[in-house]
Amino acid sequence: MAKVIPIRKGAELTPRQLRAIPCLVAAPTQEEGRRKAGISKWTLWRWMQEPTFSVELSRQRNKVMEEAIATLSSNMTKAAQTLVDLLDEENPRLRRSVAIDIINLALKGKEILELEERLQALEERVLNS
Repeated sequence: MAKVIPIRKGAELTPRQLRAIPCLVAAPTQEEGRRKAGISKWTLWRWMQEPTFSVELSRQRNKVMEEAIATLSSNMTKAAQTLVDLLDEENPRLRRSVAIDIINLALKGKEILELEERLQALEERVLNS
């Protein structure tokens, strides 16, 4: 079950909706979450039409995603070192595969950094216009 995140102030959800949100957030699919929450497809559809419910569900999903990304980010150095360490393995296929992964990841990272720099330059031009 997902960690319970306090509902934001001003949100008006029913107790049943409040119980359903953690099930929907934790489940790998909406269908499974709906079943775990004990609600029908029709009920979930109806709730999703309510801005208060859909916004709160999205908020809690985003919060869980942010926490997961933070966990992954805090382990990037360890993961990178693991890949580098595998370059010394005896198995030539494994070494080749790891080498390709490292090259591809480095190129992708460089590409992302360059795109961010270009985007920042464009934003600065727009703001200074």
